[in-house]
Amino acid sequence: MASKLPQWSRDKPPRLSSFGSTLLHITIRLLALIGLLMIAEHVYTSWTSMNGTATRVPHIVRPSHGPIKGRPTNNISSSSSPPSPPPNKAIIAVSMRTDNVSWIHDFFPDWQPNIYVMDDAAAPLSVTQPGGHEASAYLSYIITHYYSLPAHMVFLHARRYQWHNDDVMYDHVPTLRALRLAHVARVGYQSLRCAWAPGCRVSLRPQPGGADGFYEWSAAYAAAWRAFWPDARVPAEVGAPCCAQFAVSRAQVLRRSVREYERVRQWLWGTALDPEKSGRVLEYSWHVLFGQGAVACPSAERCYCEAFGHCNLECADEGSCEGRWIMPRLNERLPENWPAKEAQGQHGWPVDGWWLEGSGVSDDKQVTGNSVGDKMEDENDSGQSASPTVSAAGKTQSF
Repeated sequence: MASKLPQWSRDKPPRLSSFGSTLLHITIRLLALIGLLMIAEHVYTSWTSMNGTATRVPHIVRPSHGPIKGRPTNNISSSSSPPSPPPNKAIIAVSMRTDNVSWIHDFFPDWQPNIYVMDDAAAPLSVTQPGGHEASAYLSYIITHYYSLPAHMVFLHARRYQWHNDDVMYDHVPTLRALRLAHVARVGYQSLRCAWAPGCRVSLRPQPGGADGFYEWSAAYAAAWRAFWPDARVPAEVGAPCCAQFAVSRAQVLRRSVREYERVRQWLWGTALDPEKSGRVLEYSWHVLFGQGAVACPSAERCYCEAFGHCNLECADEGSCEGRWIMPRLNERLPENWPAKEAQGQHGWPVDGWWLEGSGVSDDKQVTGNSVGDKMEDENDSGQSASPTVSAAGKTQSF
């Protein structure tokens, strides 16, 4: 006898509830959609890889700084790191194409190099607008980076050995290594020279509308002063160590508006003065621009100790100390193979024994800034050129 099934099993299969049916349909559709998406992604990835158009991580390329052959470019990836903060310290160097600037990279790798090549418009950094020699590059750097300046900046000429570098061997490296950045932060501005000659205590006496002085730029300086600072009285005397190489803090730069720096640069680019004179005007304006008085000539002894840590020096006068810097003879130049020990210049300079440890100069051959300054005046009276702008290459200095 056949078993009897329940009535509902003989009539039709049981139904799912309305809610269960809906949930099942949604689940099936979601699974189908996910499968289609996975297939599409696989097909797209395979196609882009075959055609070389796969997505690449973007890179930011930092411009190379300076004409250095054989050095790798500076490529940094920003794909997985936040934007870098402004650099803590930077060297702004003004060069020519033939200058060897490798010393900046070799000795100061923790400084950001900004090397302007003034005779190469195609260089990563250059200022093609004429006027003022190094001043155009200095001002352009400040204006361009005004809102992202490093904490400390050093502005200098790019050649390592130059007659005006305040070192017994005329070498930039010891000076920059000794520079005390805490001192720069405290005072705001610091010349890279402590020796007074040339430039201190008085370099010129601006004469508005009057006869020009030795370099025929006193009246030009007075006119420039009125253009830079129309509300300030032209000073009776101006003095500072030469030669447009200095350190300055970000805080000090920001004490003036970017418009002020633009105004100075506009004067520089628009003046009828030749580059030699306009550059000299700026050479003796930097200390004023960065908050110093018209005459900024601290004693050499104090300067060497506070700014560079060279303390307890023997200083015969306010403007020079033993074993620090020797004024080259007039129109003399550093030997081509300087500082090789066998390098010798002309007429007995450099003095014998300059390479010895310590001062490198015997007492009877020490040439002080004052004695050379007197000699410069004497020879100028006799009609000989006394311009201190002779470069290490024996040519009129470009910056």
